[in-house]
Amino acid sequence: MNGKNGHQKVSIDYPCRWVYKVIGADEAKMRAAIAAVIPGGCEITTSRSSAGGKYVSLTVTVQVEDEVSRISIYEALRKDLSVKMVL
Repeated sequence: MNGKNGHQKVSIDYPCRWVYKVIGADEAKMRAAIAAVIPGGCEITTSRSSAGGKYVSLTVTVQVEDEVSRISIYEALRKDLSVKMVL
């Protein structure tokens, strides 16, 4: 099915494991934010640091039960002040 601008809507079978990339400057604060948003049951690994060491990227893998929980995790992470970007 095509959505706006010719983009296809992706069908996701829930429950499933979902991966978020969380980018920010302070790894400890980002890990605390992730733990607050996802109180248990996620894997967090450091994926990259910027060349100058200013930013770090964490990969967060979590089991999501439905689209509502997937989006609410994304929104909660995005709103945290220690997080610059969530992909």
